[in-house]
Amino acid sequence: MTNTPDTKLYWRPDFANVVERHRAWFEGQRTYLVTIIPDSWPSFDWDLHIDIPTPRPLAEFDFFDDRQLEEHLSFRLAQFESFWQTKAEWGLDDDFIPVFEPRIGWAEIVAPSVEGAQVHFYAQTSAMEPVVADYETFDWGRIRYNPDSPWGVIVTKINQWSAARAHGRFLLNPKCQDANPSDYAKACRGDDFFLDLVLNPDGVHKLMDVCTRAVVDFIQHQRSVVGGDTLGGYGTTWQGGFWTPGTALGHVGDNVSDLVSGEMFETFLAPYLRRFLSHFDGFVFARDVTTKQIWGALRGLGNILAFAPRKMGGTDVTSEDIRAIAEATEGLPLIIEAFDAEQFLQFRQAVEETGLRAFFVVHCQNVEEGRRVLDDVRQME
Repeated sequence: MTNTPDTKLYWRPDFANVVERHRAWFEGQRTYLVTIIPDSWPSFDWDLHIDIPTPRPLAEFDFFDDRQLEEHLSFRLAQFESFWQTKAEWGLDDDFIPVFEPRIGWAEIVAPSVEGAQVHFYAQTSAMEPVVADYETFDWGRIRYNPDSPWGVIVTKINQWSAARAHGRFLLNPKCQDANPSDYAKACRGDDFFLDLVLNPDGVHKLMDVCTRAVVDFIQHQRSVVGGDTLGGYGTTWQGGFWTPGTALGHVGDNVSDLVSGEMFETFLAPYLRRFLSHFDGFVFARDVTTKQIWGALRGLGNILAFAPRKMGGTDVTSEDIRAIAEATEGLPLIIEAFDAEQFLQFRQAVEETGLRAFFVVHCQNVEEGRRVLDDVRQME
């Protein structure tokens, strides 16, 4: 089922044209896209909910209280609307689309698939108490997606609340789309998961198997909750806001892959990622630039639409990284964030030299600089 907004998307009455540019880029009919991020917006990072604190710590909310849940979601939406207003004031015809993700923390996307899940909230994130203490005695029936579980009901309420406000205003990135098998598995087992890769490989495979089934069921059901796709695809908040076609996943993260060797990735993660991803039309893989050990394996995961290497702490993405990624991935399209106009020029040179398709996300100090960057990218096409 496709839901088409009946009015303009927030400040972008031309949103349908931007979606078509995205479609053409993903299909290889367009080489370059660009989103301009105003540096006048003080707290934008790769998504709008990491470094802008809530009015009070998440641990002080009772998300089972509908009024407190709405208070939190209303604040999150207001954050996005504030950024969209800044974008509207700059008035650039770049490739940004207003997309809202109703994020709280993280563990609440695992909890609907774990019977008896205990979620702990902190200042700005959440974690789940591990449940797999012993692979031999664990009741594997506890890991399955249950929409009627306490956290299943909460996630459904979150997505319903967001969908009710989306039509004609913004595209929705439903709360479910950051889920993946290995992050589920690590949450269920805890830090011992990494020791198990050596000490109990059979247990890891069993855990990855059940988590893969649960994640697919979770995403597919929550997408149905919001009424299916919009304009033939889904919105993604990663690095601003863009659209992905069909049932494609716009952000597959897989944090576990940061901390394993290339061989362990191929043995324990890649088989389940391939099975997981086979249920969808494609995916954008977004990972820290430090994960060089897995770059060569990305093509083998299936229908990968693009790779988004990201800055990690003090480790920046460099133009040499772009050249190395191009070689290791056999020319995968890239979504690349440049934190100033000079870095953009370096990235542009690397992209042109390697012949990559690229979606640039560029932070600019003022609208004039943003217009120059936008013009540069349009002239590259």
